[in-house]
Amino acid sequence: MKRRLLLLAFALLLLRMPALAQTCGSLNNTITLSSQAQVNAFSTTYPGCTQVLGDIRVEGADIVDLNGLTNIQQIDRSLWIINNPLLTNMSGLSNLKSTMGFQLTNNPLLTNFAGLESLESAGITVSNCPAINSLSGLQNVKNLTSLHLTNTTIADFKPLTSLEKLGYVSLSAPNPNIKNFDGLQGLTELGGFLVAQGMHIDDFKGLDNVTKLGAADFWGTFGSLQGLNKVDTISSWLVFFPNTNVPNLKGFDSLKFVDMLIISGPSFTSLEGLESLTTALSYIRVVDTQITSFKGLGNLENLYLEATGNAALVSLEGFENVHFSNLILAGSPLLTQCAVPSVCMAIHDKALAIGNNGTGCNSVEEVRETPLCQEILPVTLLSFRGLRTPEGNKLIWETTSETNNKGFEIQRSHNARQFETIGFVTGSEDGKSLRTYAFTDRAPASPITYYRLKQLDHDGQFEYSSLIAIKEGHLASTIYPNPVRGRLNVKTPNTAQPFNLKDQTGLTVMESSVLPANGIDTSHLQSGLYFLSVGEEVFKVVVQD
Repeated sequence: MKRRLLLLAFALLLLRMPALAQTCGSLNNTITLSSQAQVNAFSTTYPGCTQVLGDIRVEGADIVDLNGLTNIQQIDRSLWIINNPLLTNMSGLSNLKSTMGFQLTNNPLLTNFAGLESLESAGITVSNCPAINSLSGLQNVKNLTSLHLTNTTIADFKPLTSLEKLGYVSLSAPNPNIKNFDGLQGLTELGGFLVAQGMHIDDFKGLDNVTKLGAADFWGTFGSLQGLNKVDTISSWLVFFPNTNVPNLKGFDSLKFVDMLIISGPSFTSLEGLESLTTALSYIRVVDTQITSFKGLGNLENLYLEATGNAALVSLEGFENVHFSNLILAGSPLLTQCAVPSVCMAIHDKALAIGNNGTGCNSVEEVRETPLCQEILPVTLLSFRGLRTPEGNKLIWETTSETNNKGFEIQRSHNARQFETIGFVTGSEDGKSLRTYAFTDRAPASPITYYRLKQLDHDGQFEYSSLIAIKEGHLASTIYPNPVRGRLNVKTPNTAQPFNLKDQTGLTVMESSVLPANGIDTSHLQSGLYFLSVGEEVFKVVVQD
């Protein structure tokens, strides 16, 4: 009896062995299938494999189907289906549920994504598959970490009926049938988008319900910006490249917050449309446009502005109440009047750069000597910095002159938008000598805490300092130089983390599970814009060969 039980247990173990052997491949290796015979033999070469730990590359002149891959349910890295002139469908991937990356390149007979009805999560790149005219087959995808389309005939995004989360979308020419983002009406957040040079978009229908946007790159031409009317936050950048045809910002009627805003090119004649914008956290750059004033930016509370080469600029209208944390103003020969209160307030305590404009606004000295600027003598704030201490976040600031100074409100924020007053330090009334102040926040509210000072006069007038941020724990990664020619250095407290470099079509050009000790070699790359992922951080990199 005991022997029978042992035999039964052994038989059950044998039955379970295929179920236990579910993985194949390895993290840093690629399984390459270069013929139909190798595709057909996958299940015998890798018996019981349902999860691929690395990449799979399918590339072969005689490959007509993927039926040998039906057992695969998960690919931890990427699935590359490239250069398959006879492949007509992907029905062999009917059990695939997730893959980090899905690259389709040079598959001339594929017309859609039929066969991927089980797919729920992926980052998809399609390049040079001109017969693909639909996203049908992706109706059960819930999470698209990215979607990059180049040289397709896809017309809309309507098949994505189950989509809950969408990362960065890149549209590169030719995609002649895509005229808007119709089909994405269910999204309220979007990781970002790039409409590349050569693309024409009529409008942004389909993004009508998006309120939070990660980033936006406008490189093509556009009928209008309608469809973006509900976007109130862009957490990273909003960039208009020089060759776009956009004349103004009408369409961003609800935009309140952006980290970085770059507007360039002769098509811009005004900044109208930004009237709701109150925060540009890093800076605004306006370069080589035909704007005549800064009307549209009047509600900004704190501004770092670089405005250069705006030949038609004649007025600083729009800056009556703006507080400048820094200002670079150059290359506007028609601009002769820069003595407005906001500039005068900043010119006494900031290292501004003003030059190559019209007479009267041709240097910092010219502006400082105007009657208006001579009348305005605010508290001169020499420095404002912060550091973490065992007692809390310590703020230190210095002044070199004070007139009618009641004191300083210390204001704190967890998001650089909504501030609360957490303390007050009395000023010295009047004085021309160096004075140092300090305040400790003993209860920081979040891992990153933002601070500013609100300097108050006895007559009720006030002005804000620039923002500083104090971070809890390790510093974030930084990259340099950028633009880069040759070697790109990555400074990070954790070098044992993966990196991935993509071009603007979304194609991965370089990746590794760890950062190289001597930086990333970009010397073999073509000049252009790239996206570098380091861990969970993403950087824009400009390569100059």
